[in-house]
Amino acid sequence: MRRQEALVVTAGTAAEASRDGEQPRPPGLGCRARAEPGGPQEPRQQWKTFLYCEPHKRIKEVLEEELSIKRDECHVKSTPAVALDGIWSIKRNLPMGGMMPGQQSRNSSLPQAKYYSRHGGLRSKTPVPLTSTVGKPVPASGLLHTVARYKFYLAFENSQHVDYITEKLWRNAFLAGAVPVVLGPDRANYERFVPRGSFIHVDDFPSAASLAAYLLFLDRNLAVYRRYFHWRRSYAVHITSFWDEPWCRTCQAVQTSGDQPKSIQNLASWFERNMSGRARVRARGIIPGHGAREVGCAPGDLTATSASPGDSQSSSIASPGDNQASSIASPGDNQASSIASPGDSQALSSGTSSISQPHDDGGRTFTERGKVRRDVIDLSVCTREKLAHVKDCKAGSSGIPLQLVTNLFSLDLPQDWQLYQYHVTYSPDLASRRLRIALLYSHSKLLDKAKAFDGTILFLSEKLDLKVTELTSETQRGETVTITLTLTTQLSSSSPVCIQFFSVIFRKIFKKLKMYQIGRNFYKPSEPVEIPQYKLSLWPGFAVSVSRFESRLLLNADVSYKVLRNETVLEFMTDLCLRTGMSHFTETCQKQLVGLIVLTRYNNKTYRIDDIDWSVKPTHAFQKRDGSEITYMDYYKQQYNITLSDLNQPVLVSLLKRKRKDSSEPQMVHLVPELCFLTGLSSQATSDFHLMKAVAEETRLSPVGRQQQLARLVDDIQRNQVARLELETWGLHFGSQISLTGRVVPSEKILLQDHTCQPATAADWSKDMRTCKILSSQPLSRWLIVCCNRAENLIEGLMSCLRRVGGPMGFNVGYPKIIKVDEKPAAFLRAIQLHVNPDVQLVMCILPSNPKNYYDSIKKYLSSDCPVPSQCVLTRTLTKQGMMMSVATKIAMQMTCKLGGELWAVEIPLKSLMVAGIDICRDALNKDVVVVGFVASINSRITRWFSRCVLQRTAADIADCLKVCLTGALNKWYKHNHDLPSRIIIYRDGVGDGQLKTVLDYEVPQLLSSVTECSSGASSSRLSVVVVRKRCLLRFFTETGHTVQNPPLGTVVDSEATRAEYDFYLVSQTANRGTVSPTYYNIIYDDNGLKPDHMQRLTFKLCHLYYNWQGLISVPAPCQYAHKLTFLVAQSIHKEPSLELSDNLFYL
Repeated sequence: MRRQEALVVTAGTAAEASRDGEQPRPPGLGCRARAEPGGPQEPRQQWKTFLYCEPHKRIKEVLEEELSIKRDECHVKSTPAVALDGIWSIKRNLPMGGMMPGQQSRNSSLPQAKYYSRHGGLRSKTPVPLTSTVGKPVPASGLLHTVARYKFYLAFENSQHVDYITEKLWRNAFLAGAVPVVLGPDRANYERFVPRGSFIHVDDFPSAASLAAYLLFLDRNLAVYRRYFHWRRSYAVHITSFWDEPWCRTCQAVQTSGDQPKSIQNLASWFERNMSGRARVRARGIIPGHGAREVGCAPGDLTATSASPGDSQSSSIASPGDNQASSIASPGDNQASSIASPGDSQALSSGTSSISQPHDDGGRTFTERGKVRRDVIDLSVCTREKLAHVKDCKAGSSGIPLQLVTNLFSLDLPQDWQLYQYHVTYSPDLASRRLRIALLYSHSKLLDKAKAFDGTILFLSEKLDLKVTELTSETQRGETVTITLTLTTQLSSSSPVCIQFFSVIFRKIFKKLKMYQIGRNFYKPSEPVEIPQYKLSLWPGFAVSVSRFESRLLLNADVSYKVLRNETVLEFMTDLCLRTGMSHFTETCQKQLVGLIVLTRYNNKTYRIDDIDWSVKPTHAFQKRDGSEITYMDYYKQQYNITLSDLNQPVLVSLLKRKRKDSSEPQMVHLVPELCFLTGLSSQATSDFHLMKAVAEETRLSPVGRQQQLARLVDDIQRNQVARLELETWGLHFGSQISLTGRVVPSEKILLQDHTCQPATAADWSKDMRTCKILSSQPLSRWLIVCCNRAENLIEGLMSCLRRVGGPMGFNVGYPKIIKVDEKPAAFLRAIQLHVNPDVQLVMCILPSNPKNYYDSIKKYLSSDCPVPSQCVLTRTLTKQGMMMSVATKIAMQMTCKLGGELWAVEIPLKSLMVAGIDICRDALNKDVVVVGFVASINSRITRWFSRCVLQRTAADIADCLKVCLTGALNKWYKHNHDLPSRIIIYRDGVGDGQLKTVLDYEVPQLLSSVTECSSGASSSRLSVVVVRKRCLLRFFTETGHTVQNPPLGTVVDSEATRAEYDFYLVSQTANRGTVSPTYYNIIYDDNGLKPDHMQRLTFKLCHLYYNWQGLISVPAPCQYAHKLTFLVAQSIHKEPSLELSDNLFYL
């Protein structure tokens, strides 16, 4: 590409008289793409120049308007991306393609040559095979084919200018399917045009050797490498038709905008005036984010020798999945600090140069380096003001009032309390955040003020005298640094920034109480609860959050436990080697360990295992920050006085995010297996009844025990002088525990065919089911039982019990055809394929031990390939003689539902009402696949159900198939009722933090579109959408004398502990042991206009209608049905079930 190449077109800005009899021509562009300046011009003609390379210094012409690669001067936005069909194929076997490093470039002043020269080249230190295009160019026709053989492509630009991103990225890398390694503008500039995670930026690595080490890591780990292709699920590469498309789009833009002349006297100067700040800094030899470091080793230091070990000196480096953040620097602290909320990868900020979606809060925006935590973002989504019937009052009135105690604590602030946010700049710029903080905190103007600083954004409790304050400091080297503090925002206590800021204050207080942060919670390793028989330790701790409830600020605290194994990774590897032998050891070890979270107790940090490097041993050396080298064994001896016992063990590799929240590439850290302890429980452990019982005995606290723990926490905070001072410094007063008034709604009657029962225990009516007839059932006469030879003698006992319980229930069970097979999964499947025909109503399989392989293959075939209801039973279940009547009752009810039967009902006053449940989860085999479950009632008694499951490929857990699902349910309703429902109420489960607005803006319109289209020519159904959340920190207790208890069934809380939204809490389950958890409901869309009392009562009624449990459950029945459906598909089927089974609850 020639540096001065340009094209021109002409534009007429007014209608002109015709010549030679032609009609007048309207204003617009005269498309003369091959014309050259200097030729004859028509009257009032303007020259438009399009430059597709950066302008040369010699270009000094006067132009009226231009279209260039610079975003801020371009008239036409890029074409919208389109979705891809299918998965991008990755079949390359060579690591890298691009320009050959280490060879002399034709122009040594180009950025590529400077990079190779500065870092000594990639090839000189790391043997990465590359193709050469120097002196032997690849033909244009074979370029994409050549690059497609490689996993990476070096997309190094000729110039480092803002927006200068050429075909090296778009065509040579993206279109060929390679991951681009880019050198050009800074990362933020690239991310304005291409998705995050689609490229690797050289600025994210301190040296070429560390970049090469990361590329080699990706070359060995295909799963991590594939993450760089996730963007292709939503976007496609669009290569502009160079000679046609820009001109047509420019023509359209100019015609739309009219005559807007713009003159540029010096094109080269204009282009370079906004040159990348990072490029200018590079010219001075300083790269922001890669400043001088202290002597010592920290996670993420990458050198030519190796990655560094995990180290406690790594302030604010977060491990993936746990994202630990360091504390806010308090007055007198000279340590590096962060105001990032734990559990979030972003720090608070609201600078002026936002590069993310703006968040509306009085004109304030959040920069990419300062996003609000996702659960805090949900606070800004409130639809209640649009709902006229609850705008003034959302609280119900029916039921018996009840006094409740919560685990909420008041936080009192002065009435005029404000938080002042300042943007801080340094001249000259300082890369070291530690130095930034130290210089700022040394000033007397700030010594007596409550402050928090993350290196860029400063928060003060008191306003400075001037809007712009300049301070001068001097470094130890004698360099004078000017610090400029600019007031950007005054924040009230209700601001989402302040909400998150208060959470950070309390996290700092927890650290003062010697509690360590793991994930979002804090734990006390000094008070472990040991379970020695299972080699487990439980760290007690607390989960905390600060938020605004109704009209005041409250702290929510709940007890939490962290389960740790007293087993190191080295012990796990040794045991695995003994069990598997050396032949398959490394492969099995890699499979079982990668993805697990480990804890290093020498610094109480958690890391995710991303790889195992078998080539590195503790005797190998790595380079410290001061440039000296030290072996891993010597490092741990010097730093922690730990002597490693096994010098032949490999090292674990973990990818850590950088301190700066700039979306840069993660760094690798090496961990020694001997010092890493496994966390959590394995799937084998969770299936061990006795182990889980032992854990539950320690963690399942009664209301009294939970209240005692909370009282102890309050006492610890109030007794700790440092914690108390921290609160007082910011004007916070830690108040008392909140009490409020709730209501208990009436219990429900269970309606059966010939009987209405009021269960003695409101949460359980299983005994009534054995003596009363169910609402409706289909006789079972044509069915199969497939079993192995050992289980044949159990069938007679099972059939006897099924007939004894089926008769009184009204479920007639005929004798089945019995098929005996070998004890192999393939034998079961072959027998089913051979004997199942269209007349078969149901297939029962009696499975031996280790049923996963059997279950998955059977369910996949009978749910998708050959749709027939199926029932799987474990052999060991049928050997429990004392429980056979209970087992037979549950089997009979499940088979009734799978044949389309109805078990019981409750009274539903609303007629022509459809209720539906939506749940979403990830597929167990392919995390790129989202499983959407949709279950809706199709009769007015809400006893018959339509079920559909859809698999989709989206980055977020958001459904894009709801229109199809609801339309199918409405068609099924119409088929049964010859009319459409008057009301539709949809309960949406599985909504994660920060997704509330997406559900409102993306999913609700799909549902409305379906309702509108299906109701054409008739009165439209009214729609309500309710978001359901089971996992919440809030707990309620009742006080009886001097003790506390769980609240009764049907307890509703819709004030004081709720938000400003149309929401409520409902207790719809009991807890025989432990503390009951309420379920949170948020009505985000409501056309039905039901009174709050009616919405709450209806939700409580629906919790009675889950046919797989003769009692109340924690969520409405359609939500639980949708969960069961998605679980079956995600864990076993991995494909969409057949619609032939949509009328039956085949997944129970």
